[in-house]
Amino acid sequence: MARESIDTPRTVSLEIKVRVADAVEEQTAAAVYAFARSGQLIDRITADAGGRARLRLPDLRVMQEVRVMVGPHARDEQATIAELSRRGAREQFVRISPTVEPPMLEFEIEPQLHSSWARRSLVRGTLLRRSLDAGAAPVVDATVQIWEVEPVELMIAKLPDAVVNDFRELIREAAGRRDDPARSPRISLRAARVHSAKPLVAEQVRALTASSQFPALLARADGSAADLRHDLESNAAAVRLLLCLLYPAWIRKHMLGNATTDAHGRFEALVFPSSYCPGVNLYFTASVAYRGASVPVYDPKPVACFTHWNYETGTEVALVATSHASGTFVESPARDAEPFAARVTAGGSA
Repeated sequence: MARESIDTPRTVSLEIKVRVADAVEEQTAAAVYAFARSGQLIDRITADAGGRARLRLPDLRVMQEVRVMVGPHARDEQATIAELSRRGAREQFVRISPTVEPPMLEFEIEPQLHSSWARRSLVRGTLLRRSLDAGAAPVVDATVQIWEVEPVELMIAKLPDAVVNDFRELIREAAGRRDDPARSPRISLRAARVHSAKPLVAEQVRALTASSQFPALLARADGSAADLRHDLESNAAAVRLLLCLLYPAWIRKHMLGNATTDAHGRFEALVFPSSYCPGVNLYFTASVAYRGASVPVYDPKPVACFTHWNYETGTEVALVATSHASGTFVESPARDAEPFAARVTAGGSA
């Protein structure tokens, strides 16, 4: 006689209520996701017109913790905790017990955040390589990686006070003020750290001292780190390149997606910017397949000088790899980079 299986999978229903203040009819309904403690996606569903959704969770024999996220619709490969968090999804944790019915979870979503979930940007461009005769040829079947660079305001907010004080001394030096002997070792370390980018740093320091914002920054240099940090955030556009050159380790970038170049070296992709970035700052790298390996053909440095700040959707970008990408290993664009002024003129940095 066949024995009845005791391992038949069962599920637990978890009810979700999503409220969007001042919602309008044409707004896209939110998506609801459930993740296990390991980060594995358990279930996903779209909330109905009334903001209700019902997730189906496995009914285990022990208590388990589930992360529930409400956010934008994402493709299967992008339905991850990290990606949804980047796009501003809200989350709650709930414990699922085999003996207790789970409570209904309620999410209050601000209209501005809900609108940001629908943000997208069409990225278009061409990847070329510089040939021996000074011409340009398309790089075919290359994979272009599209990165989002965090706004410099966020970078400044995360800088430790020690870094802000380091920048304070640079401002004082630019104004012709000598530092205390006790601080000179730290200044020497900074000078050594930026030796490779020294010409670019010197150029940016001269530009900063000639700017209208410099007197206010100099005045704050005698105040607290908090005061100077506030002024740096207020004048982010003026100090952006200099900060990124001096402290590149604090630049944060996130992969938005990939695109493949066609026979003309052209590529196109639809990407979804982060909810916390008011503008779209894009940085590009590229690689080609060579004998079964992925070989970089475009990986320019410094990142800040090759970032397309405040990129406008649909704008064409031109990426020039100073290498021969068809059939040979390539030279590094970082070694053969154009002069700083040429990069600014090309629209990749300012």
